[in-house]
Amino acid sequence: MPPLRLALYFGGSATAAMLLAYLATDETSTIWLIGTSSLLLFSIANNGMSFFAESYKHYLRNSLYSFFGLLAVILGIGYLCTGESIREAGSYKIIMSVVLIANFIFIGMILFVKGLLNMLGAKDGYL
Repeated sequence: MPPLRLALYFGGSATAAMLLAYLATDETSTIWLIGTSSLLLFSIANNGMSFFAESYKHYLRNSLYSFFGLLAVILGIGYLCTGESIREAGSYKIIMSVVLIANFIFIGMILFVKGLLNMLGAKDGYL
């Protein structure tokens, strides 16, 4: 599945859930919780699917654009629903930073494993 389509699915569901939480509760932390968890789930699913991509460089470029686009949408919807920026959202600023760093760690792990598999495949004559 292309990362842009995956980001649209996660972005649409996160937007709908954040708007429903805005209508259903007065807790601003619930809105930020939904957005942060959607971003983390997107990161895990996207990096899992990237392992099986034919052209990883092409997929990685689109993956990064999709991740940052989804991040911008979640931050924007969160700001519109709560009236506070991520800097004012308490511990969710730190959690969002951890999710951002975790995304790059996942990318690094996939690059390492793919490089190792390519090296072992070239050594055994499979590539």
